[in-house]
Amino acid sequence: MNEGQVSGSRVAMLNGWDWGALQAIPYALGRRAGANPNCRFTSRRFPRYVEQMAMKRFLFVCSQNRLRSPTAEQVFSQRSDIEVMSAGTNNDACNPLTAELVEWADFIVVMERTHRNKLQKRFYSALKSKRIICLDIPDEYEFMDPGLVRLLQARMMRHLPASSPVEAD
Repeated sequence: MNEGQVSGSRVAMLNGWDWGALQAIPYALGRRAGANPNCRFTSRRFPRYVEQMAMKRFLFVCSQNRLRSPTAEQVFSQRSDIEVMSAGTNNDACNPLTAELVEWADFIVVMERTHRNKLQKRFYSALKSKRIICLDIPDEYEFMDPGLVRLLQARMMRHLPASSPVEAD
């Protein structure tokens, strides 16, 4: 059996998706995944529409959602391999943090420890399967400040998928 294949008796998980269930998609659409008719999905021939289903979602959080988190959303929205949104922990934020946004995200990226503490107090039960990342970026930058952009890119590098495809305009 090739790497990435799954036997009928074994169920593998890929980013939370049942690999066995994903194998049936091309057959349901009348397509064959590999050159070998007995072959199902291999990691080299994983269809784009299935990859998109496993796309990771990042929620960037600061206090007011005016400077740091909107900058992060703007910077990382250029990537085609992730989905991004931003919110603020304060009730009067431009886009206040809600339970729906927390539920939507796979990764919640906070700018300071105080944001993580507020997040954990307000949404404790919704955070069980979420990964919280604290970037420790102080509130001393303007929107799209070049220094802030460089800092965000440097601190997020290890948390993002390995490749960094950018959508073509």
